[in-house]
Amino acid sequence: MLCQVALKRASMEEGNRELAAKTQRTEEAMLVLLRHPHIIEGKVREHGRDIPSLLLEKGEVDLHVLLKLFCTRSKDGQQMPPELQLSIAEQCALSLRYMHARGYCHSNVKPPNILLFGSKKDGIRAKIADLGMAALCDPTTGKVFPGQLLGGTEPYRGRMQ
Repeated sequence: MLCQVALKRASMEEGNRELAAKTQRTEEAMLVLLRHPHIIEGKVREHGRDIPSLLLEKGEVDLHVLLKLFCTRSKDGQQMPPELQLSIAEQCALSLRYMHARGYCHSNVKPPNILLFGSKKDGIRAKIADLGMAALCDPTTGKVFPGQLLGGTEPYRGRMQ
């Protein structure tokens, strides 16, 4: 089965370079360290550059787009099936449990960072993406250690210990 891919390169805009480089390197390390069926796969491309590009799996759609679709359809009485909601939630929980058990916290889980693969017929597979904000955390509590959090999107950002 062929997989679509996306090429991701850190923004080199003035004022963002340091943070962009750090998040890109964090994502690169997480792609190597974390192998799980519900975490996006990828690899480094273009070694030798200041900041290499990442070649990543590309989902058919992200959860944000799917939720918007069902929100517009809900006026017609068509809602996301509860089985699909539970399946996506369970798959995301499995990937986050895997990360936390290894001492890492995603820190930026939100609908656009949950990619969906597959089809209604074959089943939907959810994968957590955008690992650039990952931080070291306490494996027992999932709380991020002070000084580890690079950023994140409110209100999804990980909590400090």
